[in-house]
Amino acid sequence: MTLQIFDKRGRAMSEFDIFQQGTPGAMRTENDVKLLLCYIVNSAHAPVSKKCLNEIITINSLANYFEVNAALEELCSCGLLNQSKIGSEDYYTIPKATRTACMNLKRHLSLAVREKLDSQIKEKITHERRSKENNINIQSYEDGYKISFEVGQGSDKVLDLSLYVQSYDMAQVLRDGFLRDPAGLCEIIINQLTSR
Repeated sequence: MTLQIFDKRGRAMSEFDIFQQGTPGAMRTENDVKLLLCYIVNSAHAPVSKKCLNEIITINSLANYFEVNAALEELCSCGLLNQSKIGSEDYYTIPKATRTACMNLKRHLSLAVREKLDSQIKEKITHERRSKENNINIQSYEDGYKISFEVGQGSDKVLDLSLYVQSYDMAQVLRDGFLRDPAGLCEIIINQLTSR
């Protein structure tokens, strides 16, 4: 006896559609997920964290967290990705020997998928790098939150700014805005303070 599953409109669903229902543009096979991961890591031109890879892929509904992690493990075990630890986070790079092959992966991904990914790869990598380079601290107080921004470290500190806000959500908005362009914020503050 065969079990037939139907979608909300009464159409029969294939084996792949069952797992990807509600995930438009999802990768159909395990190899598709591996191809996608290699494309992202190669396009980043820098080490990419596991967290970043999961965010890029899951936010675009291309695969789920478990598929991504299983594919990463397999790609590393067969030498198609290099894995290293930076702090407590796993980072991935493309080995030199497979870099040329990875440059040809672009043609195997649909234009819609590539367009979704290309801008997010740069945005997520930049956001991750800026999070490491700048210190942002959110502290809870009885009547709100204090968010502190530091640009630079030690004697090279360029900016040390604290703001008070009423909600944690507002502190997160300020954090994300700061991380979009910390140097731009410093420039605006300096220009405002030095203008006549």
